[in-house]
Amino acid sequence: MSARSLSAAEQVAALLDVSEALLSTRELSAVLHVIASSVCQLVDLERSAIFIYEAATDTIRGIAAHDLDAGEILAIRERLDNAPLAKRAIVTRAPVFSPNASTDPAVPARYTDLFHLKALGCAPLIAKDRVVGVIFLDRGGRPFRFNAQQRRLLQAFGNLAAVALENARLHAAAEEGAVLRDRARIAQELHDNVAQIFFSIGLEGKALLGTATQPAVGRRVARIQKLAALGGTEIRNAIFALSSLPKPAGLVPSLEHLLQEYRASTGNRAECVVNALLETPSEVEEIIYVAAREAVQNARKHAEATFLSVTLGFEDGRLTLAVRDDGRGTASYIEGASFFGPGFGLRQLRQRVAARGGSLQISDNPDGGVTVLVRIPWS
Repeated sequence: MSARSLSAAEQVAALLDVSEALLSTRELSAVLHVIASSVCQLVDLERSAIFIYEAATDTIRGIAAHDLDAGEILAIRERLDNAPLAKRAIVTRAPVFSPNASTDPAVPARYTDLFHLKALGCAPLIAKDRVVGVIFLDRGGRPFRFNAQQRRLLQAFGNLAAVALENARLHAAAEEGAVLRDRARIAQELHDNVAQIFFSIGLEGKALLGTATQPAVGRRVARIQKLAALGGTEIRNAIFALSSLPKPAGLVPSLEHLLQEYRASTGNRAECVVNALLETPSEVEEIIYVAAREAVQNARKHAEATFLSVTLGFEDGRLTLAVRDDGRGTASYIEGASFFGPGFGLRQLRQRVAARGGSLQISDNPDGGVTVLVRIPWS
């Protein structure tokens, strides 16, 4: 039976069925599948695409689809100003409809061409009075119209789906958080123990080399030094990999989360400013994230800072990261631990940045504190 002829009792029953299906799993991929397929059955349509709304950057990002090329949907990331239909749904917090998508300026022409759209609907996903995403729907490239009943069903469905989606994302984040904590613990143990052992072997080898009187012994000691240096490099690479950007959160959400943790642990003020939003190679995102995380960690542990800002920008073809604090200045980086502490960590990060044609600078601010500035070519 189509949604156009559902009685009030049948509407409730249909929504209960959807609710049970959504509550039957906490796995994010399964929840997305249920949302994308169930909404089409509920309102008698054929295709759907789910987009997450990221309020920090005012963008929507494709995460799932039904009866569409998932790869094409996942590749879409748009500012709301470039997605007027989604913006209208988010602002009004109600389903909206474009009966003539091919001529409607609210539907970008590139998408009407790509997906052969004739008409298009969009409903907000609202959880606890917060818009977490939108869902687009159409009838397989054929004309259609929403009636009042379909709009009511979409509104109710959007609320159910949003709660299920948020629960699944929290579950996924909790699981990923446990994995990341284990990775961070292992990375710290490697840094504090194994890496220091290789470093000490290298120092001992250097001292021994100065006392070697026989050429054969000198060559063996030099070989030990070389192996210790190689082992240290491999350990540093492992530490960097274990400390890389959490996936699939992305760079901007990860920076926001980083500052949330900083605020919670210190009670200090912190802000994240995004002056550029670009699709960036994952390796560049990981380098930017690690640099930001270590600068924030230094400010928390050593700089005696009371305010912190993280700014992501783009200038002269380069992605830029600037982390500024109002603490003790570059002296804190001389005394600090981890990547920016004495020894090989800072050199390793500089090498990673340089390998991408970028630069890393640490300088005192005129009014106090320090700025860590990273510039990396975008492409």
